[in-house]
Amino acid sequence: MKRLILICLMILTLCLSVSLAEEEAQPLYPIRENGLWGYMNRAGEVVIEPQWMKAETFSGGVAIVEADGEQKDGQGLIRTNGEYILAPAYRIEETPGGYIYSQWDENLQHYGKEGYYDKASGFLLPPSYDFIHDYGWDVLLIHDGIPEDFEKEGDQDEDWADDEDGDADPYYGFIRRDTGESVFPNQYAELYDDVGYYDGYILVSDEHDLLEDDEWAGIEVEYHLFDPSGQEVVFPERIMPDSGIFEGVLRISRVLTDEEAEQHESGWGIVYGLGSPDGRIVVEPQYDYLAYAGDGLVSIRLDDRFGLIDLKGNAILAPTYEMDWGGPMPQIIFTNGYAVIDGEAESRVIIINTDGHEVLHRLPDEGQFRLCSDVMENGLIWYETSDGFGLMRVTEQGTETITDPVFEASFGCGLYEYQSGISFFEGLHPVKQGGLWGYIDETAQWVIPPWYDSAYNFRDGLALVEKDGKLMHIDHSGAAVWEER
Repeated sequence: MKRLILICLMILTLCLSVSLAEEEAQPLYPIRENGLWGYMNRAGEVVIEPQWMKAETFSGGVAIVEADGEQKDGQGLIRTNGEYILAPAYRIEETPGGYIYSQWDENLQHYGKEGYYDKASGFLLPPSYDFIHDYGWDVLLIHDGIPEDFEKEGDQDEDWADDEDGDADPYYGFIRRDTGESVFPNQYAELYDDVGYYDGYILVSDEHDLLEDDEWAGIEVEYHLFDPSGQEVVFPERIMPDSGIFEGVLRISRVLTDEEAEQHESGWGIVYGLGSPDGRIVVEPQYDYLAYAGDGLVSIRLDDRFGLIDLKGNAILAPTYEMDWGGPMPQIIFTNGYAVIDGEAESRVIIINTDGHEVLHRLPDEGQFRLCSDVMENGLIWYETSDGFGLMRVTEQGTETITDPVFEASFGCGLYEYQSGISFFEGLHPVKQGGLWGYIDETAQWVIPPWYDSAYNFRDGLALVEKDGKLMHIDHSGAAVWEER
């Protein structure tokens, strides 16, 4: 009898655990009623009563809500049961792995220390740092201001780079995102885009003011790579690590001698190659620039043209393409096995595969034409002409037109150019025709005809749309699961 009761209790506990897990897994959707936002479940039932001025989509079981849209610090974080992780008193920014938050200081008229909430672990870091940046690694880049011993009377550390106001830049370090524990001390001034943390290896940079006759002449940068034990990796003489590790290699660089620089007119006095994290050279520095291109390939620049090598330095595509740039150095980037060559000379439009072969080469005399997305996971890509937006499919044999440019906008192209969401979510995509929005499938056939004033991507079976100023959540058939009252 006791054994039977024990088995029944175990089954009951298991059923309860499954039920709770299913309840936690139930997606929630933002809704608006009487000007306030809350959340409903998949069936359209209100789960969290509308009470906020704004409510964002849940991500990792957490959502940003805003108590007062007029305040500088009226945002908070809630769980799916409506409980606060952070009451609405902050400015909150979602990052690849969590949320950075800070509070407005009315006296100082700026935001104060920053804290962090980690989606994966649920760890809440109190506001402790002047700066936090989340690259999506296991660690966060941080600094906590200028050290107290930095500036002393009659003595300044020449290793600090000064900003336009004459204030020194702080030193940066790394902390674990799930515990806040320091993994690398605030030891170096950093170059924002070049630091790195990969499989326990840490890349940092140190900036030094260059002085000539007591006059500032620029900034010199030194990079340092540390292995997981904290030991600095030593490279051969004059070779320096220059970027984080990707697929077992990293970018390395060498400063050219004056004589070498005179013969290497296309560069900036520095050449780049590939190295191993243990300090070995994989590809001798010889390129004007290189960067990871994805799919096991490296984008190279030589004599103002771009090409490809593999991770061992084997040539895949000789430097061939000119790419316009007015900011960061451009590079070839692969997405789902294909790369779009942007800004190629004479406005040609080109798509290449990972073998370096062209699957699309369109000349400017063929009429106005541009690609307004990367190649999606299903091989589809959006294009634009003077007539509107259309859809193509990319294959190893070339491209085929799925539909002529018959749409006025596509979510992610045109009207929503700077918003994410170009892919087909749940097989459907919002497009605009005749001034109204509807949804097409991957064959460009209408699944939900254009009827809405605005439309957004599907998520967990539902999509948010708007008609005549009122919001609705619709299913894949276009039926309204919930309508704003």
